[in-house]
Amino acid sequence: MAGKKDDGAGNGGPAGDADGTSSKVGRGRPPKHSQFKKGQSGNPRGRAKQRPNIQTLLSEELGHQLSFNENGRLARDSKLRLMVKQAINKAVAGDFRPLMHLGKLQSWLQAVDNQRTFRKIESWMSPEEAQEIYMDMIRSGHEAAGIK
Repeated sequence: MAGKKDDGAGNGGPAGDADGTSSKVGRGRPPKHSQFKKGQSGNPRGRAKQRPNIQTLLSEELGHQLSFNENGRLARDSKLRLMVKQAINKAVAGDFRPLMHLGKLQSWLQAVDNQRTFRKIESWMSPEEAQEIYMDMIRSGHEAAGIK
């Protein structure tokens, strides 16, 4: 079909524009006006920041270093190590409550971590199946945290 002009949709005719570039449009070939310009990002605002979860916040905060005086000299250690030292020192003196609180905190963090290993509740599941998964998560969290 000689003499047929290219309609820009790649439906035949001579390929190419006046400047020698291809004007075919189709799968994997978007129109020139909607293509990204050179140097332009496909996602100018970037990936959205995720909200930190409780484990992330706790690990960041408990990992910070503190300076303290120990036996007349300056020392540095993490907040977590200092908490454990103080809890053990109080337990030696007869007060076991801080040590019990640390144990509960550890159990609770493990329970939160274990919840990530459960099956995801999907929209196609029956209500009974979704309820069973949910109850397993609740039971596991309560058992690990010492809640009855």
